[in-house]
Amino acid sequence: SFLVFEAPPRIRLAPGPTNAKIGENITLPRCHVTGFPSPVVTWRKAQGSLAKDRIFQDGGLLTVVLAEKHDIGSYICHAKNYLGETSAATSLVVVFSSQGRLPQSAELLVVACL
Repeated sequence: SFLVFEAPPRIRLAPGPTNAKIGENITLPRCHVTGFPSPVVTWRKAQGSLAKDRIFQDGGLLTVVLAEKHDIGSYICHAKNYLGETSAATSLVVVFSSQGRLPQSAELLVVACL
């Protein structure tokens, strides 16, 4: 015979922040979940709602497709089984890309040529 040890969920999640540029696909840090029976893992945004058409969840992973400014914020990983539940948060920062801008040295060169 063997023993089965049941355990409430526990989470390990890096708090971030995770940085992304607007338009990038970004995967937040993995939400490492333990517990038995296996906890159900869900993600939510601390304020506002997840952009359902651009968010993909695969267990402990959450990917934001084509990041936008309103994706900035805290994301909550939640794990639950019949013995309990727990949550942890990580944050996402979305910044504007500097692509398309001239480097400062080129701008100075233009100014010098005038």
